[in-house]
Amino acid sequence: MRIDITQTQREKILSAYRLKTGDVYFNELSEVRRLFNDNEITEMVNRYLNQREYQRTAHKKLQQERRDREAPLKILAKKFFPGVSWINLSKQQLQQLVLTAEGWKEEHESDVL
Repeated sequence: MRIDITQTQREKILSAYRLKTGDVYFNELSEVRRLFNDNEITEMVNRYLNQREYQRTAHKKLQQERRDREAPLKILAKKFFPGVSWINLSKQQLQQLVLTAEGWKEEHESDVL
């Protein structure tokens, strides 16, 4: 059963549920229901779910962008350093690939336009 409390009182009660890391942690739903009404709980759950979905899609997009950036370099790596895994290339070899890719892009930029 939820008790009617002010925001300041709620913060004091929440501080009792804080871990050393500062995160709030409840052991049971009844503890949550004591501090929040059903609408507030629903709003918090919806906000959490939306945030998780946004993070998932944002990370997926970033991973795809990274793969798209690395794909031409991986192709050049196979051409210039056969038998050497992409992961095992030295920093100098990677720099050489980047410069080669940038040079190719500049040479062929007018072809793309």
